[in-house]
Amino acid sequence: MNHYMEFGGGLGDIFQNIYVYGAYRFLDKMPEGDRATITLITHNPFAQQIFDNHPRAKDITVRNLGYWSPAEDSEKRRDHGLPPPPHPGAYPHRFEPIRFYPTFMDVEYIRILERRRSYLVIAPSAGLPDRDIPMGIALEVVETFMARGISVVQVGRNYDRHGRKELRLQIGSNDHPGEFWDFVDGLSVPGVAELLRGSLGLITCHSSVSMLAWYMRKPNLLLYPESVRDGHFAKKDQWSFGANYKETVHGCFNDPGVAELINRFNRMIPV
Repeated sequence: MNHYMEFGGGLGDIFQNIYVYGAYRFLDKMPEGDRATITLITHNPFAQQIFDNHPRAKDITVRNLGYWSPAEDSEKRRDHGLPPPPHPGAYPHRFEPIRFYPTFMDVEYIRILERRRSYLVIAPSAGLPDRDIPMGIALEVVETFMARGISVVQVGRNYDRHGRKELRLQIGSNDHPGEFWDFVDGLSVPGVAELLRGSLGLITCHSSVSMLAWYMRKPNLLLYPESVRDGHFAKKDQWSFGANYKETVHGCFNDPGVAELINRFNRMIPV
């Protein structure tokens, strides 16, 4: 039997689909001899990595077709010969933990950190450049935790979309007991997911990784520009999920109380 699945939107939307619906979980228990065809409709060029190292990868065919808007959907489906989108409830929802499958090199990087000490993850860049955490705030947060002896690991992937690129934190001579690790472009998508799973928490902006932190119930310092606050959180739209989780400290870049936000998050991280 061939099972048809779709995952679309940004990478955060794909993570949300993975946690909310049953299709991704089904792959772990897909009957022997069955196959799955997965269509990705996304502007993130690395989303396919979620499936590349899956134990059933030989039975999975992934078509990464790029992104199109809902208004274009009918025409694009005809162009690509796609069936109607599967119903979200096509695969029974199960509550087993989500498993991601990192590469061998991902696992080696993560083991280095786990052997050294506890760590936080920082992802200071979002899908659009105006949503990146300002350098000064990002450095303040990193140095706050390094001074406590907690290491900080930066993650992200560079790709061309509306002039975006990863903000690279420049940590000078380090006289703190904690360490800074730059893993930008060094981990696959499932590698980042598993790195976050083993961390103390996340520092990020309105990005795909924040979705993972919400579902993993990790302490999350979430910062964003006023446009995100007014467009998503003030109206509580579909992209404000997780804002009310007690694990989330969130606010705007230009909030006069941003230092207190950092302190609140600092108090959430165990010694």
